[in-house]
Amino acid sequence: MVLLLASCASDGPKKTVRRKIKRKRSQAKVVQLEQVTPTSLGYDLKALDDLLGDLQDTKEGTFAIMANGSLVSSHQAPTASLDAAVRLDGMSLLLWTLAVGALVDDGKLSWDTKLSALFDFTEGKPQGDITVGHVVNERTGLRRIRPHDVGDDQDVVEAMLSAPVEIKPGSRRHSYGMSMLLLPAMVEEATDGSFEDYVADRLAAPLGLQSMRIEEGRMGEPVVWANTLDVARMGQLLARGGKAIGGERLLQLDTVQRLVRPRRGKPSSLASWRGIYPARQVALSKPGMRFLRLRGLDEEEVDEMKPLVGKFVQPEEFAPLLEDTLGEARAEEVFAWAKKHDVTLTEVERGKPIGVVLQDGRGQMLAVYPKSKTSVVRLTMKPAAVPQMLDRLSTVLPARKTP
Repeated sequence: MVLLLASCASDGPKKTVRRKIKRKRSQAKVVQLEQVTPTSLGYDLKALDDLLGDLQDTKEGTFAIMANGSLVSSHQAPTASLDAAVRLDGMSLLLWTLAVGALVDDGKLSWDTKLSALFDFTEGKPQGDITVGHVVNERTGLRRIRPHDVGDDQDVVEAMLSAPVEIKPGSRRHSYGMSMLLLPAMVEEATDGSFEDYVADRLAAPLGLQSMRIEEGRMGEPVVWANTLDVARMGQLLARGGKAIGGERLLQLDTVQRLVRPRRGKPSSLASWRGIYPARQVALSKPGMRFLRLRGLDEEEVDEMKPLVGKFVQPEEFAPLLEDTLGEARAEEVFAWAKKHDVTLTEVERGKPIGVVLQDGRGQMLAVYPKSKTSVVRLTMKPAAVPQMLDRLSTVLPARKTP
């Protein structure tokens, strides 16, 4: 038995209250994962070994790569288990958002549905023109709500929505994590049932999530527990454009695209998404060239340096290239100038991202590559290791398209 936000039907105004719900025990037939070799899908084995090697420094780390519904590689630290469910904390947002996307597909919600029409409290009234889309995109404009802000007889969602908004809804990302409370409550209002029951029938069962369980968080929000392979199955739902591993379509493609694609250069709705780019190369930048001219390059040297602007090479190849162009002694002077004046001579080739990464503040991470239909799951990673891990992931991607 767990406690979740739910809605009690009555003839009068609805009031969101807490009530006990009974956990559903029905299990779906799990589609067995085919084990494939990394080389069969074109993965860089050395880069993969380096990536998995990072786990040796953790006590509870687990890692799994799935592609097209097949398990490519998995690893677990000595004291960890791929089968053990862990508390997903901020990554619970993944399941909550998928549930709202499913309700949109089912016609029970739309992205433009206003919360003032969805919620009807006994006391208070939802403020502002906050829509389902604003909540999913974390642009509600709501102020942060804390436990002491909620009265003894008041529901936390009612307290949050009845307060004035801080900024205009939709204007910019400004949620302070309030989506963790609103998304599950929206599911319960739209279904007139419990969040857990809807997720069990609509997502967990067809995805074959055997380890998933839901418990109540500090402020009444449902917190998801799941093991690495089950989180990878959720990642596959996104990477495969809304199709489960067995081929059943659970979400429409345009819904998935709305959930994962950044808009106007900003992160998308699922927690903190960051781009995964191909292996980075560097070239002499135009600002770097201007700096060198100011430092006294003569016209002959300038002519020799011009072809290096925009000529991208591997980072370790840049210094030898400069030495070949200017000579070793002159190149050393150039690097000394740049170091003394704290000037970066190079630009980085970024190009278009190959995929996106979801991470939460505790360092748990789910990487999804829509173009290669590959999902990578890493749990209990230290946040400080995230930048290095992103570089690692960009080199692990298959050298050719996944069949």
